[in-house]
Amino acid sequence: MTPAEDFDVFLSHGTPDKPWVETLASELRALGLKAFYDLDVLEPTDSFPLVLSQGLARSRFLVLILSPRSDRPWVRQEWAAFMAHHGPEGRLVPVLLEATEIPALLAAVQRIDATDRDAARVAREIARIAGRPGELPKGDARRLVLGQDLVFALEIEGEDLRVTDPTGQTRTLTPPWKVDNRFGLALHFYERLTREPITTDADRADLFQRATTLGSLLFDILFDEEGRERLRQAMIPGRPRPLITIRTNDDSLLALPWELLFQEGSFLLRDARVDLARSTPGAVGADALLREPDSFLKLVVNVSAPEGSGLDYEGESYRITRVLSEQCRFVPTELGTVEDLVETVRAEKPTAIHFSGHGAPGALVFEDDEGRGDEVSIHDLLHKLRTRIDGSLPPLFYLASCHGNDAGGTMAETSAARLHREGVPQVVGYDGPIVDELSTRAEVAFYRALAEGETTRYAVRQAREALAAPFGNPDARHRPRAVAEPGEESRAGGLDAGHTHPFAWAQLVLYHRGPDYPLSLPAAQGVREPEEAIRRTFTGVGDRRVLVTGFIGRRSEMHQVRRQIRRGDRVIVFQGLGGLGKSTLAFHVLPMLQHGEGEILALWCQEVEQQPNRLEGLVAQL
Repeated sequence: MTPAEDFDVFLSHGTPDKPWVETLASELRALGLKAFYDLDVLEPTDSFPLVLSQGLARSRFLVLILSPRSDRPWVRQEWAAFMAHHGPEGRLVPVLLEATEIPALLAAVQRIDATDRDAARVAREIARIAGRPGELPKGDARRLVLGQDLVFALEIEGEDLRVTDPTGQTRTLTPPWKVDNRFGLALHFYERLTREPITTDADRADLFQRATTLGSLLFDILFDEEGRERLRQAMIPGRPRPLITIRTNDDSLLALPWELLFQEGSFLLRDARVDLARSTPGAVGADALLREPDSFLKLVVNVSAPEGSGLDYEGESYRITRVLSEQCRFVPTELGTVEDLVETVRAEKPTAIHFSGHGAPGALVFEDDEGRGDEVSIHDLLHKLRTRIDGSLPPLFYLASCHGNDAGGTMAETSAARLHREGVPQVVGYDGPIVDELSTRAEVAFYRALAEGETTRYAVRQAREALAAPFGNPDARHRPRAVAEPGEESRAGGLDAGHTHPFAWAQLVLYHRGPDYPLSLPAAQGVREPEEAIRRTFTGVGDRRVLVTGFIGRRSEMHQVRRQIRRGDRVIVFQGLGGLGKSTLAFHVLPMLQHGEGEILALWCQEVEQQPNRLEGLVAQL
């Protein structure tokens, strides 16, 4: 038996304090709060640890009764497990019933003084902190239950690694990279082998061996013997798939390939036995947690391909347009600059932001107004968004860029972790480089699931399945790296019909915090508006209609013209076959040439070609 509903507070206490705690539970109920009090919930045949664990996971707040009698194993385990699930987010409320030594981890947490044993007053203070669910505004984060399935809190302590498991038990171990060179060698060759297509059986076997070594050692970090049994129980067929969450503030730990978790001959994620997410601890507000959806999926899509990046802007824009127009509503940015992205998000209020381009540790590479690279830190990007938009940040960022979860050689902060740490509830990105065609596969599956009203966790699962499907293209192009590694060379060998990127599924990572609501209402057939894939607006010039917005595919030419104008050029010729968009390009360039408030003169020579006196025809236009 497990609790079938959510609770407002979980009352953690030592058995000798039960008489007073029972009074407190009654006072809380009188104030309209549901309290998890073990004597009210437990039945004689219940599994005591299981019911307590479920109660902890389904309670908004934990009230810890402190007295000389509360220093007991069960009490310590309850509040440690609660903090492992929720982090230091103000959800734990210590109540000092009698003077006693305060645990070091709770020393900085404000306590309620209950030494006068006035249970009614203490209940009112708890109600003020936790709030009554029916009275809390919709956006108040206190309404939410934050529990997750299997949360592991990790922390580096000198040469050791401290692991707090989902029950709150803590153990200290020597991390495998400090024991010998097995982990380091496996990680080095795994990263090298996943950079290029696998075209020989020898390389394929080598990659599998490296991944197996990494997955086994990472599994041993998380699960001791008791943990293995808990996991086995959680993975029983027919039950919801357990979510393993890696929570830490250490970016070197967040950047490890946890998706490779391997046990008893099985990659647990690939074989659909578990899901996995990363998260960072720290205080969060209402806009850093998901809310129940009230609209359909809408994306703002930004493609940034600065000069020298090697990314084909036209090809990338076409590919994304073709893919996403069948999945959901989306609005592309026009220029690829950070200002353009911020302004588009401000105007459109999307569900999610899709960034395609280059990433760097803790930053994204946009274009400046001349098409050159403009590296913008995640902190500055989010500051611009928060300053300009009215309301919360979009709850999802999809980084369709290489190395979104790579900390770099200096173990700097990753882009994905920084977005999540600064308040974005969900971030999807990649470890290492990703092949364009495989990225397209993942996006199709991912956005289709979101548009159908599924959770991001489920959408990532669908994207992984798409990435794991056979793919045999030895010429597939990775999204280029910003800087090639010295001495790195292609590993192309003999052509093989097997999967050339067999571990692409493990490169996709998810950051997630809080309740797992869908991002979108389900888009039933016919719900999507019958509009063009790209929103376009036109203006009348002469007897022509020229695009004002939605002009996709001539960004590089506009950058080139802008450079020429800034160096003094004033005569510019566009030459090409009919229908390529020369008139629209000229229309967009004219304001760059304009000085002051003068009007623009447009003479349409094509309209006078058949007239006897073409000059007179142009004068007539004038």
